[in-house]
Amino acid sequence: LRQMKTALKTALPVLAIVVGAFLVLTVIQRNSTRERHGSGDSEITVGSTLPDYELERFGGGKVKLSQIPGKVFLLNFWATWCDACKVEMPSMQKAWETYKASGFEVLAVDVDEKPQAVLPRELENLKVKFPIFIDPKATLAESFDVHAIPFSVVIDRNRKVLDMVTGDRNWFSNSFRQDLEAWLK
Repeated sequence: LRQMKTALKTALPVLAIVVGAFLVLTVIQRNSTRERHGSGDSEITVGSTLPDYELERFGGGKVKLSQIPGKVFLLNFWATWCDACKVEMPSMQKAWETYKASGFEVLAVDVDEKPQAVLPRELENLKVKFPIFIDPKATLAESFDVHAIPFSVVIDRNRKVLDMVTGDRNWFSNSFRQDLEAWLK
């Protein structure tokens, strides 16, 4: 019992220092991200107009948002290890298949560390057919301040942000389809 009390007296201050350092570093990183991407009015929010981002297609090639004109986009950040991401993929696929001829596009941005190693098998399992992109340096994810996935952004034909969603969602629900149909008009 005496040894346990001595160990606790030693461990608690060390634990407090580690937790404190972690919190300080988190605040510094968050402020650094805001400085790089701006603060206040320049943060990406609903109603913002996005810059003409360049996306790196999985399998090769790059494309800018402006090179895909006349589309309403669902920009979705996800990873193969994320169960919630995989849960929403079938509804995303169904919405894309139903509305792509009307101008709806899904742009799924995989944030796995080694996408070439994990994506082919996972895309086959999920039966995903919409375009998959990668973000090898996390620059796009940082622009949107993505801290949790899935994270999705709905963007209109003029690159204006219509909605931002953290967490999984049924992308073929009645409410989303009603919104999407209105946005596509």
